[in-house]
Amino acid sequence: MANLLAEQLLKAGLVNKDRLKSLEKEKHKGKKTKTAKKEIRRNPEKSKNVSRPQLTDEQKQKIQHDRALSKLQQEKAQARSAQAEIKQLVVHNKVDRTGGEEDYQYAYKGKIRKMLVNPELRGQLVSGAMCIVNLDGQFEIVPKAIAAKIAERRPTIVLGLEGEQGTSDIDETYADFQVPDDLIW
Repeated sequence: MANLLAEQLLKAGLVNKDRLKSLEKEKHKGKKTKTAKKEIRRNPEKSKNVSRPQLTDEQKQKIQHDRALSKLQQEKAQARSAQAEIKQLVVHNKVDRTGGEEDYQYAYKGKIRKMLVNPELRGQLVSGAMCIVNLDGQFEIVPKAIAAKIAERRPTIVLGLEGEQGTSDIDETYADFQVPDDLIW
């Protein structure tokens, strides 16, 4: 009966012979896959023992190479993400230094650098309440809590946060020698 329908559609010009043959092939393939699925359901042991094609050495090397490239791309993406987070933290939390009257000197990579700050900000930097962050060559002042978050992502760009552990020993040693208030380094 299906043939009658196919013949009628062919006579009406709705399908051509090539399309009709391709539909018959698809129908035949569908029956094959359905019978294979039924057989797998009936005999699950046979489906487990079906041998898979073995990979060649070249294919194994290509897979390892692709995995290494994927891992490298993921690491680069994580580094870019961390850099973007750092930039966002600094931009949103940096302290305004306009109107700075005094030089605050700090050491960075063996060089002494200067930054103009107001007296209040200078006190906070000296006490450790504020820290300096190097963001792409520009030095900004951020609160200590923000500097700690930045140090989790990239500890090398935060200045003034690492000296917290060793200061107690130094402070105890020189506790008898008071530094004058007007001494500015």
